[in-house]
Amino acid sequence: MSLNNYQRYLLDLMKRLDVFFRENGLDYYLLGGSLIGALRHEGFIPWDDDMDIMVTRDVYEQLVEMEDRLPYDIEFVCFENTPEFCKPYRMFSLKTDTCTPYNRFFWGGRCMGTAIDVFVMDDMNSEDFDEFFKTLVIHQDVIYKIKLSSEKIIDYKDEYFSYKDREKTEGRSVVIKELRDRLKSFADRDDCDKRVVTTWSRSNLRQYSIDWVQKPKYAK
Repeated sequence: MSLNNYQRYLLDLMKRLDVFFRENGLDYYLLGGSLIGALRHEGFIPWDDDMDIMVTRDVYEQLVEMEDRLPYDIEFVCFENTPEFCKPYRMFSLKTDTCTPYNRFFWGGRCMGTAIDVFVMDDMNSEDFDEFFKTLVIHQDVIYKIKLSSEKIIDYKDEYFSYKDREKTEGRSVVIKELRDRLKSFADRDDCDKRVVTTWSRSNLRQYSIDWVQKPKYAK
């Protein structure tokens, strides 16, 4: 299939990241339009201008610790290493270019350049969904840090403001770590039946049966 220049840059970045994942024994999965493109077009959806992958939370935490093992010109951008990064997802980004189909800025004023979006899967049991969703929405809005950003946060405003007050006295990283630990704790049950992925908006979840997400297979 014919690729535009930006799709070529993305594909080259993804090939290099694929090598990094395989060398380090880490699994990842295509998501959204990238998955549809691979299966339906054996490449990109013709009009697509990004790539999306998802990883389990365990793999995500390993990626945070392995940043210094990435190729010199690739960075993994997330809250843990870039506190001003406020998006509900993370990114692998090239440090050496700003070749984007539109400007990709985040608070802090940096252009991300060629970048692949990374989303995190969490395991949980269906009966815990309401509590998980509440924790997730509060977590995302605390990270967002500019304003109340999702309609659902109004349902949990008392807890949200409690966390915001603690953020002033205990520090932002302490509060966010506590919320992250709460999200992780839902996977401690032996009877988890769902994997949930936070996608592009702060309260938009994709839910999968845990049996659907097996060892990844390679697509052309």
